[in-house]
Amino acid sequence: LHWYQGRAREAEVIFLEALKDLENTSGLDHPNTLTVVSNLAQVLREQGRYQESEAI
Repeated sequence: LHWYQGRAREAEVIFLEALKDLENTSGLDHPNTLTVVSNLAQVLREQGRYQESEAI
């Protein structure tokens, strides 16, 4: 929701927290983890942080 409201930084923080939790509970290859990675990458791209986006 934050992302759609133009609050990319807040969305980034939430995605990072979710990613950490999912990596620990579900693993890196779980579909939910991959969805969060994709969403985080898109938020970073929208902020013009292309190198960080590609790194994840």
